[in-house]
Amino acid sequence: MKFIIGVDAGGTKTEAVVYDEQGNVVKQAITGFGNLLVHFDEAMSNLTKAIDTCTEGLSMADCAGIYLGVAGIESGNLRQIVDETLSAKYGVYVESMNDAFIAHAALLQGDNGVLTIAGTGSIALAMKDGVAATAGGWGHLLGDEGSGYWISVAAFKAMIADEDEGKPVSSLSKKILDELGVSKVGDIIGFIYNEPKASIAKFVPIVVEEAKLGNEIAIRVLTQAGEDLAHTTIQAARKLGVTTNVKIGLRGGILTNVSFVNEPFMTSVKEAFNDATFVSEDVSSTKGAYYLGKEKIMN
Repeated sequence: MKFIIGVDAGGTKTEAVVYDEQGNVVKQAITGFGNLLVHFDEAMSNLTKAIDTCTEGLSMADCAGIYLGVAGIESGNLRQIVDETLSAKYGVYVESMNDAFIAHAALLQGDNGVLTIAGTGSIALAMKDGVAATAGGWGHLLGDEGSGYWISVAAFKAMIADEDEGKPVSSLSKKILDELGVSKVGDIIGFIYNEPKASIAKFVPIVVEEAKLGNEIAIRVLTQAGEDLAHTTIQAARKLGVTTNVKIGLRGGILTNVSFVNEPFMTSVKEAFNDATFVSEDVSSTKGAYYLGKEKIMN
């Protein structure tokens, strides 16, 4: 049985999956973080441990290749180091890439199109005949519009604006203050400047809850998030001239599960590309390895 190994190595875990010729899962394994910029040696150990575990009992002579999506891989010559190290260890073809690339291949099944990700941060990745272009992904200080972090900060900014204008504390602001365990708007400063992005992004559910109750500020923030994500998507697509029959993959609960974001997103994209189609299937990024390497596995 020929097989392909897909690896998705992120900031919290590393997932390795063996796929057969039909794209079925044969074996899988999960280990610790795989972001090489956090701690290179430990991340590499987690990568090899995941691959070793999921290939136990299999012959690497039947392996058509290992495809890895790795956070931090584009820094310096890390891609070359990873590819050469793993190729020497396992004796097979190895190709590592940014984790967004393998996620793109997984969701769009290796086709041309755009993958838009809205998590703690945000980015749009367009692919056309093997050529890539991105928009967004500049980090929380320079961009990440429409991300979980951006939504939370927008809610905090609305709270500050009300305070400066002497307006009563809104229901949205009160819920945020209650969640923080503070009573005054001025008490939020320490939290904003000292907590990591992920902690700040955790306030998104409060914004969504308030939007469902009709809070105009919350609705406005989420609508803007959807429109901003659409703008980023359109920019990435146009960079490569992908303007007809545009296939767009959506990843991240903010974009797929929050209608206040999803609906304005799709409306704005459709205004630019009226024949656009959307894909939001919950599929492991490791499946991208199968679509990227299936020609090898068939030969």
